[in-house]
Amino acid sequence: MFNRIKTELIHLKFKLLGKTPTRYRINKDIDNGYTVSKTTGGISGENFIRITKGKKNFYYPNYLRKGTIRKNNYVLDIHNRKVSI
Repeated sequence: MFNRIKTELIHLKFKLLGKTPTRYRINKDIDNGYTVSKTTGGISGENFIRITKGKKNFYYPNYLRKGTIRKNNYVLDIHNRKVSI
């Protein structure tokens, strides 16, 4: 129960700050319930904050680009197609 409340509050905070997810996915199966985790970014070092809410996953940028956190005017769907927001 606490994980769900924490996850919802962090997601709400991002929305209120005007942050948009770079990627949004809906999985076939529930993936870890409600969690917030940080990806490593691999070779590029451009890591993301991943918010999992049941079958839904939101990936928010967590790295600086040109001195600020990256912001997009689109979201990538599961097929990597740009979807306007």
